[in-house]
Amino acid sequence: MMMSFTGFTVMISNQSLIAYASTYNNFKLGDEMNQKTQVKRYLESGKKITSLDAREKLGILDLPKRMSELREMRFEFKDRWKRVKTRFGGYTRVKEYYL
Repeated sequence: MMMSFTGFTVMISNQSLIAYASTYNNFKLGDEMNQKTQVKRYLESGKKITSLDAREKLGILDLPKRMSELREMRFEFKDRWKRVKTRFGGYTRVKEYYL
């Protein structure tokens, strides 16, 4: 068993599990910054976010749940469906959140 917590990799029985510790904001385990706070600050910086952005930039796998929790906390934001091209040449919709 091998563990390192800077980007963080965990090896268990010759299988590796890689999880994202947000390299976008350099968060480390034990930081007081939780996922809701990460998303809130990201939006407050004037950026828009989709589930793909959240996964790639913040390491957040369930953005709709975080947004629902922020709404319950009375944090106001807007959302819209955005049409994007797929890698297969077709189109799909993704939810985009913004202030």
